[in-house]
Amino acid sequence: TIGPEIGRLTNLETLSLSYNLFQALPEALSDCRKLERFAVNNNKLSCLPQDITRLMKLQVLDMRDNAFIAITPQIGRMSCLTSLRVDGNDIRTPPPYICDLETKAMLRFLDRVDQCISSG
Repeated sequence: TIGPEIGRLTNLETLSLSYNLFQALPEALSDCRKLERFAVNNNKLSCLPQDITRLMKLQVLDMRDNAFIAITPQIGRMSCLTSLRVDGNDIRTPPPYICDLETKAMLRFLDRVDQCISSG
């Protein structure tokens, strides 16, 4: 288990939590504002912390081989993200053909969905 103390690592730039069978991550992870590379592949995660989009410097997010069925549209707001890996999940939202696109195209799609949701 990763405790909320992880939020105290405010200068952390790279974090790999891969291959640990984690089922959840603490919300405090969003306090690691300098995080640029984050790998959580090969766990049992079905969701990311709700405030993951506060990691505005995040460039690489590896979510492969987990239990995700959806990608939150707010991830589309993460302008520095250049690599979003989601293969090996049973993602239904967005549709699988969107998840097969390159990262920039997937983020554009997610951002548009987010804007539609936000505008009501």
